[in-house]
Amino acid sequence: MKAYMKETIDLKEKELFIFDFDGTIADTSHAHETAFCETLHAFDPCINFDYTLYKGMTTKEAFKKIMNDQDLVLKREDLQSLISMKQTLSKKMLKTSVKLLPQFKEFISLLGDKKKCIVSMASKDSIEIVLD
Repeated sequence: MKAYMKETIDLKEKELFIFDFDGTIADTSHAHETAFCETLHAFDPCINFDYTLYKGMTTKEAFKKIMNDQDLVLKREDLQSLISMKQTLSKKMLKTSVKLLPQFKEFISLLGDKKKCIVSMASKDSIEIVLD
């Protein structure tokens, strides 16, 4: 077994820091999972839903796959309605229940005025809601 040395990185030498959003800056999974569950339950209480199977997909992709996995046919207007309801619920939850991860707050304060960038699959709206 190889022994690994813990390296100290000199942050002063770095010019730009790039971060993923979800799981690094904040954890929004609970908000999205709850919004999906509530939306699906309102549409059809019998739908079986396991968020881990759809995590990381866009809302539209997830609903299409969920309906396909459940052998349900979804009209275009119903899809738009589900997307709208889920996004409304998740935005509300992002505002009220999602906080920046404490480790990130500590780390970001060490960077001072260094350039920072977020690269993420999360929507710009979701990121801005949490950061505000």
